[in-house]
Amino acid sequence: MNNHLTLTSLNVQGLGRDIIGVRKRREIRDFFQKSQPKPEIILVQEHKLSLEEGKRHTKQIEFARGVSLWNEATYCADKDSFKGGTGILLPEKIASLICEHGVIMKGRVQYVTLQWTPFLIIGIINIYAFNCTGSRSRLWTKIRHYPLPEAHWILGGDFNMIDQLDDKQGGQDTIGRGQREQVAWGDLQVHLGLQDSFRADEFRKLSTKKFSWDNRRYAPGMICSRLDRFYLNHTLIQLGGQTSIWPSLTHVSDHAPVVLKIHQQHFRTQNPPAFNRHLLDDENEKTLLLAEWTRAMALNSDKNWIRAYVCTYV
Repeated sequence: MNNHLTLTSLNVQGLGRDIIGVRKRREIRDFFQKSQPKPEIILVQEHKLSLEEGKRHTKQIEFARGVSLWNEATYCADKDSFKGGTGILLPEKIASLICEHGVIMKGRVQYVTLQWTPFLIIGIINIYAFNCTGSRSRLWTKIRHYPLPEAHWILGGDFNMIDQLDDKQGGQDTIGRGQREQVAWGDLQVHLGLQDSFRADEFRKLSTKKFSWDNRRYAPGMICSRLDRFYLNHTLIQLGGQTSIWPSLTHVSDHAPVVLKIHQQHFRTQNPPAFNRHLLDDENEKTLLLAEWTRAMALNSDKNWIRAYVCTYV
C-alpha cells in the first residue's frame, strides 16, 4: 500500500433520512471521489444520526469499501431529534491497520490508532466541538485526561472556535474564548504536542482559500472563520506535506472540506540494522544474547518477532 496519508474533514450539517438525505450523501461521496488529492480517511462531524442509521447509510458515503467508525448523535427529547455525531471512514487497506478505536465523548469526540509502519503508530482524534466557550473548556480538559494509547496524534474536525484573530474576517474583534478555555486548550496542545498544520512551513497550501466557514451573508454583515482544522504532533509536522481548504459545498453545508496530506517519501523508514550472526559463533556472546532475549520476551510477551529470533538462531 502507499505510505502517504491523506485525510479530509467536513461538518456535513446532517446526513438526512429522506430522499433529500440520499442525494446529499451521494453528492458528498461523488465530491470526494473526484477530489485531488483524493482522501483516504474522511472525518465527518454533525451527522445527526443514531448508531443504527449511521451504519445503514454508510454505503452512500464511502467509496473504498472499508470500515466506518460511528460516534452516534445525542437524542433531544424536547425536539424529538438528534444533534451532533461524528464518524471516521477508512478504506479497506487502512482498516486492516487499526490498533484501537473508541469514543471519548458521545456525539462529540472519537479516536482511532493505526499501525502505519512497524515503527510508527498514528492516532486520529475527530472533534465536533461545542459552540460556547465554557463547554469547550470542559471538552478540552476531558480529552487531555482521557487515557489515550501511545501514538503520534492528529487532531482534526470542527473546533467551533479560532486560535488567532486572523482566523476570521468580520464580526467582533475577539477570538471568543474565555480565560478558562484558553488555559484548557493550551494544556491540551502541550499535552499532545500539537501544532496547526495550516500555519506550519512544512505543509504547502494548495489553495488561497483562508476560511472554512461563513454565515452566507453579504458585506458588511458577512463573517468568515477557519473553524475546521488539522493539528499534528511535532513528529508528524516534521514529515511535511500539503494542506488546503476546498471550495464550499454550499448545497451540502456552510462548512468547506479541509484536507491534509502527509508526503509519501517521508514516511519511509530505515531498515533496522542487520543481525550480527557472528555473535552466535562465540558461546559467551550467545549466552548473553539469549539472556537479553529472554528478558525482553518477559517484558514484551506479545512481540512475536522476539520469539522468532530465538527459535531461528538459538
